[in-house]
Amino acid sequence: MKTVVAVQDLVDLEIRPDALAERFRELTRTGVEALAAGPLVTVACPACGHSGATSAYTIFGLSYVECSRCGSLYVSPRPDAATLALWAQTSPAAVFWREEILGGTMPARRAKLMRPRAEWVADGLAEHRPGPVRGLDLHSSLPVMADEIRHRLPMGSHLESADIHGAWPDGPFHFVTAFDVFDRAFDLRALVQRAADALDPGGLLFLTAPNRDGFDIETLGDRAPALMPPDKLNVLSLAGFSSLFSGPVWSVIELSTPGMFDVETVRQTIAATPDAEWPRAIRSLTVESTPEARLEFQAYLQRHRRTSFARLLVQRSPISEVRR
Repeated sequence: MKTVVAVQDLVDLEIRPDALAERFRELTRTGVEALAAGPLVTVACPACGHSGATSAYTIFGLSYVECSRCGSLYVSPRPDAATLALWAQTSPAAVFWREEILGGTMPARRAKLMRPRAEWVADGLAEHRPGPVRGLDLHSSLPVMADEIRHRLPMGSHLESADIHGAWPDGPFHFVTAFDVFDRAFDLRALVQRAADALDPGGLLFLTAPNRDGFDIETLGDRAPALMPPDKLNVLSLAGFSSLFSGPVWSVIELSTPGMFDVETVRQTIAATPDAEWPRAIRSLTVESTPEARLEFQAYLQRHRRTSFARLLVQRSPISEVRR
């Protein structure tokens, strides 16, 4: 299984300016506290399907639990699928994200996030499905991502777009992209099955999602910026990803965690709350280390799949029957 290290010249403030990020968090808090009043639906682990879990954190009134089998974090009980779809379209937090944060940071996002992802897709297709292809981009708040992918596909290829909450064009497709959408799916296992049904035998699924085993989540717990419902309903562990994409339905070609912000996120959090009881080793690795040492530590986390951002390339089995 392939693992990629990709430390890029990217500053977190370029894509999440502090003032805007704080306003987004407050809008989210207000909206989610209203959602938490119900109705809510109890769910099993979105990764392995196990029903056993222990309480982990409560954020904005919604409870994260930890799967007792694979260690994934997930919100349960949670708002139903219709409520989540409405939130993504009309909530003040979602509108603010699209209009203020995305609108103000799009040049940096396009250059330093979206284009590298599109190149990753193009490289994966060239290696595993060369020639003209038909694809489906499952977008959330970045439909422009499809444009970056489309420009890099072989001549004669076609790329269509759909939302995880709505109808999809009829398949089959040679590939599906799902960037930053798995974490907000009400029923993740059903979404994965839907993607398998949409792909032809041997088709490819490219996805990005948060990683529960990431350094900042492990260190900061409920203070981790990555844990913010309802967008981060499903925060899978490495074991959870392996369970979700186990054979005979799927084979994992790549599982990497090329995240770039873990060490800096922890450093900023400790610096902002210096009187909290932070472990001495964590202070040494973050606040008290040099910029060069922090960069090397981030690369170490990438090599060992311990950043909070994961990317996966998985392939549908070439056999015709894929239902479990």
